[in-house]
Amino acid sequence: MCSLHSYHMVYLEHRKRKDGTVYVYLCRKQRVAGKVKRTLNLYLGREDQITQSFPAMPKISDLKTVSFGYVAALWQAAERLGLRELVNKYTRKSRAQGLPVGDYVTLAAINRVDEPCSKAGIQEWHARTWLATKLPAEAGELSSQAYWNHLSYLTDDAIAKIEEGLDSAIMREFHASLEFLLYDATNFHTFIQTESRGDLPKRGKAKSGRRDLNLVALSLAVTRKEGFPVLHHAYAGNTHDSKHFKAVIPTLLARCVALKQACEGVTVVFDKGNNSPGNVAALRKDKFHYVASLRPTSYEHLLDLPESEFERITLRNGKEVLVHESREEAFELADQRVVVAKDKRSELRSKYKLMGRLAYITRELAELRGKLNQGVWAHGARVDAKVAKILKRRAGACLVVAVTGEDAELSMTVELDGEQFASMADRYGRTILTTDHEEWTAAEVVEAYRGQHVVEKDFKEMKCADSVRATPMYHWTDQKIKAHLFLCVIAFLLKVAVREMLEEKGQQPRPSKIKSILGQVRLVTGTLNDAKEFSQLSNMKGESEVLATALGLPALLDENGTLL
Repeated sequence: MCSLHSYHMVYLEHRKRKDGTVYVYLCRKQRVAGKVKRTLNLYLGREDQITQSFPAMPKISDLKTVSFGYVAALWQAAERLGLRELVNKYTRKSRAQGLPVGDYVTLAAINRVDEPCSKAGIQEWHARTWLATKLPAEAGELSSQAYWNHLSYLTDDAIAKIEEGLDSAIMREFHASLEFLLYDATNFHTFIQTESRGDLPKRGKAKSGRRDLNLVALSLAVTRKEGFPVLHHAYAGNTHDSKHFKAVIPTLLARCVALKQACEGVTVVFDKGNNSPGNVAALRKDKFHYVASLRPTSYEHLLDLPESEFERITLRNGKEVLVHESREEAFELADQRVVVAKDKRSELRSKYKLMGRLAYITRELAELRGKLNQGVWAHGARVDAKVAKILKRRAGACLVVAVTGEDAELSMTVELDGEQFASMADRYGRTILTTDHEEWTAAEVVEAYRGQHVVEKDFKEMKCADSVRATPMYHWTDQKIKAHLFLCVIAFLLKVAVREMLEEKGQQPRPSKIKSILGQVRLVTGTLNDAKEFSQLSNMKGESEVLATALGLPALLDENGTLL
């Protein structure tokens, strides 16, 4: 006899007789006067008779859940852009082994957005997603060796043609415009060994601070409104950004011509790291417009302008900035339009940073003062050299330090130069811009340049472990490095396309939340009664249901799929 001892609850109790017959009772136990007593004991019948009265419970086997929502959305974006067809068209794989190159590229790009891993891990990731059903692969077809073989088809010429085809697709499908292009460059440190490096991994000025490692650089041009990457280049890590930018301009011109975009209507926005008179001359020669930031140290007189010389304007996003316009020499061109923008919030943040740096320097000086007249710090020349080294930092200009006395009898005073501090702080928050757009308002110039944060954000995500991670690079040949970075750029493209697809349906969730929301939608699969296979979606609640429905993800299931 087995029973469920839950007080105040009704339960079934099975009582077995000596002859093997099992009888079923409906029972309940309750606490009465401090003692547990059976208050319900209703006979229901023999177990075999009751079982025959009810339909047999379905038998479910091979039950498993796989990732669906986000990978399905990325798959839809790839199909809408015709990614697989474009890759297959320009790679022209002749052998029949393995999947088409377009399938390898699409899966790798989706993986970079969904769950970045090495090429050796893609096969395991693929098996845990809905893509294993949509795009099945046999054992070994997604191995690291298979990827090594198939990425060889992504030559420089193939990458350029595929990227051009994708640019045409985003203009057609999402009405993206090349009217404004935001351009910037960055580099990634690698662990590629010196003896096996090619022409790309080189020692240079690492933006991550890892100057002990070889670097690979990447430049991006993206559309301002949507943030679609439309042109990229991988280049040697020791190449200066401005030198590379000059080499990119002819490619940018050719791309615009190929897409039937008149260069007279294209404005390129770039940061001061790409500045050079030759670059601007090349842009003007090819009839590109430009908005660029200038180095503040070359325009000291504009940094010292009082706020009374500025005009307050309101940008389209509601933010207020101060602007001042003048005519200056820029890029060896006389009488150029220059707009100085002063952001009070940026100024305040910079002041806090300045005070933090001053506090750090002051602590160093206090530690040095505590060591005066002890050991090597008993010599005035040694102390003076150390003080000069500490004050060499930019914030050190705000301090006045005096070391007086003879050796072994030294003293030190540290004072804040209030005027210098105020002058330095007042310079913060200022951005000096120049443009050849004489007809634009100052607000339009500032807004055009502020779009630069889009590409900077993309680079930040490429160095983030939870996003489209470009590092570490598990490649060492130039061709494979270029192919890997191209996959990362395609991954960005798919990510932006999913966001645009949601906006088309009136949905505007925070871009950083789309992955987590759609990631909650999982696919449950199994076999019913050892014969019929079924698939069902789970976690279709709240925001996940709204976004999945807006994208039409349930329609991707077969006719037997139902919603849980």
